[in-house]
Amino acid sequence: FGVAPLAARDSAARVIEGLWAFDRWKVTAEDQKRGELYRQNLERDRTRREAPSMAEFLASLRLQITLAAPTPAEIPRAAQLTFRTNQLNTTTVRRSEAELAQLLAAGALEALVVTVTDRFGDYGLVGVVLFDVVGDAVRADTFLLSCRVLQRGVEHRMVARLGEIALERGLAQVLLPFVPTAKNRPARDLLCAIGEGHIDAGEAGAFTVRLPAAAAAALTYSPSAQPAPAAPADEATKPSAGEASRGDRLALFERIARELHTAAQIQAVVQPARGLAPRPEG
Repeated sequence: FGVAPLAARDSAARVIEGLWAFDRWKVTAEDQKRGELYRQNLERDRTRREAPSMAEFLASLRLQITLAAPTPAEIPRAAQLTFRTNQLNTTTVRRSEAELAQLLAAGALEALVVTVTDRFGDYGLVGVVLFDVVGDAVRADTFLLSCRVLQRGVEHRMVARLGEIALERGLAQVLLPFVPTAKNRPARDLLCAIGEGHIDAGEAGAFTVRLPAAAAAALTYSPSAQPAPAAPADEATKPSAGEASRGDRLALFERIARELHTAAQIQAVVQPARGLAPRPEG
């Protein structure tokens, strides 16, 4: 066998470096316990179906909501949520782990991460608020929450905590900007509901809720007496895409390694398999 010219070897190396099949994503604590989260959701959904009303369902859960500054070990999960969360995400700003850590270390933004437990178990780290101070207000640069805990009052508690921080610092307002996307209608509905009478309209569907700090701090969730709603479609009682398709992924990667030798061949196989991408969390 001859030795390939240096230019050809460099070109092949660049192709290999760019192949997504060899990417290694950091595995978070939530990723490791997806099987347990799936089992817990089965129990929650059974209770949801049997509950006479949403109020009684929520009371039966005995939710515990914690908001705190992230530890270094929680930064990867917080960054992951900025990419995976689409529905209740007010600005949909995506940030890598390195970028987020740099912003927090520099003091450009402050952060709260949200963890939730109930009588069935631990939901894990499910929400992120990134905020700064602008004039006399605390401003939410990023406000997001995983679908798995929507309609449980967690999002209201997140707003209330921003109000408490504003009051602790002698600030008058909480600003909640909204930037529309094709998927974040739940975020819009939340802000419109809690911000009625305090909304500054912007361009192209964007707006900002300006809540008095005291009003934000006093915000609570009052579930209706209506029957408990069905689980969100992407949090239904089925394994995550990562759980369900792990075997398919391995088979696909093995085929790429053994059989496919050009970019065109790989594209032809990968194109129909795009459904194997990680499932969004909301």
